Amino acid sequence: MKHLIFLVLLFTISCSTSEHNNNIVAIEKENKQILQLEQSMIITGWSDNDTYTVTTTAENITKAKHKARFQILKDIVNVRMRNQSNYTDIEKISNEFDSLFKNAVIVKQKDLSDGVEIYFQIKEHGLKSKFERK
Repeated sequence: MKHLIFLVLLFTISCSTSEHNNNIVAIEKENKQILQLEQSMIITGWSDNDTYTVTTTAENITKAKHKARFQILKDIVNVRMRNQSNYTDIEKISNEFDSLFKNAVIVKQKDLSDGVEIYFQIKEHGLKSKFERK
């Protein structure tokens, strides 16, 4: 009789442990899916005061980077014009941000049937205030 109770108890514990392990595996799988989703979703525009990201498509990576750089320059000019800044000359802004463009990174790249899509990011401490220069 003691053996039967022991076996029932052992079986109950093993079932609950198995169920617990299954729950842990399910939670880990869900966390992994959430992480993959977060990595696939990149925010364009400002992600914080130091990081600005644009997306663009082109025939190849070189042209995509060039288009992204131009898009950022246009965005800076637009912000400065709204702020009635005296510093809206795109050539001067291009020189001002040249080092940032050299250190820019492609945070995501996707091959398309007719080219490539990139997420191009510049980052520097105080970048947003540099955008808004008056």
